[in-house]
Amino acid sequence: MKSGVLFLVLRRSDQVTSSQYLRACVDEAMRMCPPVPGLLPREVLPGGINVDGHYIPESTEIGTPTYAIHHEPIYFPAPLSFQPEQRLTEPEVSGVTESSKEEVALARSAFCAFSKGPRDCVAKQMAYREMMIVLASILWGFEMKVAPGSSLGEGGQAAGYGRERRDGYQLLRSCGIWTGTLFQVAMMLSPTT
Repeated sequence: MKSGVLFLVLRRSDQVTSSQYLRACVDEAMRMCPPVPGLLPREVLPGGINVDGHYIPESTEIGTPTYAIHHEPIYFPAPLSFQPEQRLTEPEVSGVTESSKEEVALARSAFCAFSKGPRDCVAKQMAYREMMIVLASILWGFEMKVAPGSSLGEGGQAAGYGRERRDGYQLLRSCGIWTGTLFQVAMMLSPTT
């Protein structure tokens, strides 16, 4: 990527970071693959609590993993599909179906990629700005498409337990070398380069 492209994106960073659709894409990516690896812990208050018929004594640390919250169909109707339009109340680009304000409010109430409440991430706004600038720079400077014949990201019968659905994006996390072509990337070059 030429440095002029990055300069252009950084110079117009306020326009980039104000894009509702780009923000929706970033949020949807973090919903599908939360950056918080575990749960959001809470301590049971004095007297204990009954949860779904089970008594949990006071001072017990409990929580729900972020991944489980972000993949709950009550909040996100198609939890395994990348659908940034679930977060838009007004279509910013043509062809995007707008969601009702109630659906968007419900999804936003469940979204906790940066934790929730008074102890959420203090650098959240800076992180959003950086993610959006980097993503816009990559999208501006490269042309990307899925490699021909690739089924990477799809589930299937041979994919293993919990990964059988072909219609939902599947993430594979492992420690090791990942073989296979994810994308074919062609750099967009000007004729003078």
